Amino acid sequence: MAIINRNAARDLFGSENPIGKVLEFIPDERHGVPGDAPVQIIGVTEKAQEFGADEVPFDALYVPFAQHPVPSAFVLLASDLPRGKLAGAIRATAFAMDKDQPVFDMETMDDRIANWLQGARFNLFLVGALATVALILVSVGTFGTVAYFIQQRTHEFGIRLALGARPAGILRHAIAQSLVIGLAGVATGVMASLILGRLLRHALYMAPHEHPGMLYDVKVNDRFIMMSCTCVLMIAVLLASYLPARRATKVDPMVALRYE
Repeated sequence: MAIINRNAARDLFGSENPIGKVLEFIPDERHGVPGDAPVQIIGVTEKAQEFGADEVPFDALYVPFAQHPVPSAFVLLASDLPRGKLAGAIRATAFAMDKDQPVFDMETMDDRIANWLQGARFNLFLVGALATVALILVSVGTFGTVAYFIQQRTHEFGIRLALGARPAGILRHAIAQSLVIGLAGVATGVMASLILGRLLRHALYMAPHEHPGMLYDVKVNDRFIMMSCTCVLMIAVLLASYLPARRATKVDPMVALRYE
């Protein structure tokens, strides 16, 4: 007999009632998979997090300890007693049952979660710092490139002014062209990031039916991060096009015509 979680019930049986179904497994003692005989499902339990705080849903099957004993096990206790008194009571109870049975690795759930999150938080801080530096470099490069492109059009702006064009119209034209180029570049970058994210999801992100990735609570298509980066880059494009174009429209048309 065995109990499965709701995730396994949905993946294995869909909308059918799993109670009474029989499962057969290929034995794998290394991963704790029983294979002595078929097991009958007698119950369905809720999903439990066993590997980490950001664990994605897993299919799980539970069998009685007497049916499939393991060398060691964890015991979870809920108590209002202080940690020191509870540890002593646990050891006394364990030794009363078996004096040769060791009791080790006792810690509160808060400590366990905090210890696990140390590595995840460091990974997130490290990747976040590198991503921030990359975003700054891209913003500076984008600003310089667009500003140089607009500045090179000073001669063109002078001709337009000499022919009667209004400075406001030239300014809008320069900004609109720069924004179109910027949007095309951002769209290309977003598509590339989504493709790379799919390829690297096993290493960096949470992937269904797999262990959690390197980044805590960050998904492949995180909308907030993508929108934030897009806004920063578009602001850089807007400033890079506005400042040089505004300066060029304030220059005397004759001076702009002689601009090299």
